[in-house]
Amino acid sequence: MRFSEFETNLTEGRGVFARTPNDPPFSAVAGNSFGAKEGDPYKFLGVQAFPEQGSFESQEQLENQIAEVEKLLNAQLIWRNPQTKNMSFAVTGFMGPNNNPVYFGKFFKEIQGNMHGKWDNDELPGLRPELAASKKGRVGFKPQDILGEGDQSFANGKSLLDAVLDSSGLNEDIKAGLGDFAQGQLPTFPNSADNFTAIRDNLGEVIQTLALTSGLVAGDADTARKTVLKNADWQSLAIHFPGGKTAGLVDSYLRKGNLSLGISSKGGKGANASIKNIFDALNSAREKGKDLSKEYPEAVEIVNTIATNSMIGGPLKLAIKYNIITPEQANEILDLIKSASTNEQDLTPWARDMISRYPSKTPQGWNYGFWLLSNVAKEVGAYVNTNIPEFSKGCLGILNNADMMQVYTNAVLDKQDGSVKITGFKTVYPPSFSGTIQLDPGKGYNSRGATQRIAFSFS
Repeated sequence: MRFSEFETNLTEGRGVFARTPNDPPFSAVAGNSFGAKEGDPYKFLGVQAFPEQGSFESQEQLENQIAEVEKLLNAQLIWRNPQTKNMSFAVTGFMGPNNNPVYFGKFFKEIQGNMHGKWDNDELPGLRPELAASKKGRVGFKPQDILGEGDQSFANGKSLLDAVLDSSGLNEDIKAGLGDFAQGQLPTFPNSADNFTAIRDNLGEVIQTLALTSGLVAGDADTARKTVLKNADWQSLAIHFPGGKTAGLVDSYLRKGNLSLGISSKGGKGANASIKNIFDALNSAREKGKDLSKEYPEAVEIVNTIATNSMIGGPLKLAIKYNIITPEQANEILDLIKSASTNEQDLTPWARDMISRYPSKTPQGWNYGFWLLSNVAKEVGAYVNTNIPEFSKGCLGILNNADMMQVYTNAVLDKQDGSVKITGFKTVYPPSFSGTIQLDPGKGYNSRGATQRIAFSFS
């Protein structure tokens, strides 16, 4: 059986589960285990999960399925991770030179309905992705690459420039270009043609803050400065790069005292909007005398419920509101969480039904209360995303009232000398976000606990 005959369900997204045969081939790296030459191209064939959803009930079933797959493919799988307690897996295949295929496997706790982002493109031992975003990311020009992980704050643009020029991760051509800011000029990066998009898009997050705090950006940027930062001088603004996951759409902040202007670099679709982004926008609008609850009542109520309640309380209150569970069932979940029950006999009939809606392996030391909470959060997300179309419209409307500015970097490539020149910026204030926003509880809730509030996926 050819791997291309496996059923696949490929849509746009991130990771192996989002790849299509039309994507650029991956390339072999030195020291691979399948005998390819460094740089050999490998074309994506497909990906298949086993089982299609959930997990196998026994180790024997898992091992039998692996053996069957390897027999069908007439090849041994190259595994990304050890099996340990994982009870499901997926297989992906690539075709190399001379029609020589190679197959990779990865174990998972369970197969979910949407596996995008669960198997990253760089998790294929011996292959590396040559997708545009992957190549751009490998250059290492994001603020976190240059300045380090975690929150990074600077008193002004000069202190940021000093830190960047002192970074060991940047080559001399990039440092030479950034040094132009000290002369009050937009940068030109010599000998950097190969890194054009990485400079424009990733290094652009640093370039934008340096340009803004040097007073080299006008237009809507000045409107934002006067409106949000109360006319503070650009040169006096502090700069903050958030290192955590709560910033969402915000790549950096410009601050003066307790005033803060969020910068959304490139400012388009594709990022995740955090509850902080949306709740901050609500509060900002309220402080300006604008009550968005009148314009977007359903979205505002949902956002307020998630933001002002605990990670446990938020989804339970929404589930009661939309008649997914009763108040008594919510109390049952809380009691099970408190008791840390792992005994199926503690579950009432409705709880067993709720557990069965999202299959998983038989719990071993898991908490049935958190398992129920996780499934209830999924039910809440599905209900809102399917039945409340005004939610997405309302969240976009709220975001477009945020103290946030979208910034796009303009750059040109000189083909004669291979230099990259930053020519200016497009700034948008008030922001103008478009797309679709949905509730995404998946990452924050599982049968072992709750780690973050319901997220907002933005596409």
